[in-house]
Amino acid sequence: MIINVLDKGYAKLINHMGDDMSPVMDARVSTGTDSNPARDDALREFLLEHKHTSPFESMIMQVELKIPICILRQLERHRTVDNCDGIVIESLDENFRKWFSPNEQSGRYTEFKEEFYIPDIILGPDKVNKQGSSKELDQELQDSYKTTLLNKNIEEYAEYDQFIQKGVSKETARFLLSQNVYTIRRFTASFHNWKDLLEKRKTTNAQREAQQYAQSIYTIMQHLWPRSCQLLEEHVFGARHFCRTEVEWIKGILAGAGAKERIASLGSYSERRWTKFLAKLT
Repeated sequence: MIINVLDKGYAKLINHMGDDMSPVMDARVSTGTDSNPARDDALREFLLEHKHTSPFESMIMQVELKIPICILRQLERHRTVDNCDGIVIESLDENFRKWFSPNEQSGRYTEFKEEFYIPDIILGPDKVNKQGSSKELDQELQDSYKTTLLNKNIEEYAEYDQFIQKGVSKETARFLLSQNVYTIRRFTASFHNWKDLLEKRKTTNAQREAQQYAQSIYTIMQHLWPRSCQLLEEHVFGARHFCRTEVEWIKGILAGAGAKERIASLGSYSERRWTKFLAKLT
């Protein structure tokens, strides 16, 4: 499975282990009980809802990203992926060793291709999220920026190639290349850790390009683990955290006349769910 991202990038599924039943079966080891089809989904939901996510570490996915270096560094900020080179566990076969041996294209061993990321939309700074961007700039300024960036990349790659031909080592010549050059990187992580990365990079607060890679990773996860991803939407991505003061405000709203009826009219209502909701507030 491969998903195109940005102008020249992609996210590609390399390998995976486990399915939607894996966390359920792992959790039942703790309780010494067998699978119960009538209760398995409720247990899966309970684990995610209450942040008992260690059983989800048995669901593992390895993806390959073709990605601009500057965007890759944002994903690597999260201590959620296996960055160990060549972990060797003697009791495991060769295929499983490869599972825990992620790597990135090396500019010391190989020459970078003349592939640079040129944004299709140029945004101005966000007035609230100071490190971010928001409003699309006028077309003339966008065109000027894209042309300048493209010409710069063409010039620097020509210099990079020329100096290699003259005898400069690849590991030194690469200093001439900008951070928007594409590289290839493989990541291996569990569902638990992918969740943590997506919480930060799939949101609107993340850089637009990082969001697109996060969404492509999530699309692959949805293909592998559809039910677990549905529960992520319910209890993680679609959920919100309230501070103590905000909880008091909510209590005040619910104390008003007809609050229960108004909530029931929104759908997905049940007495059990209403009772659980009130318990969270108290």
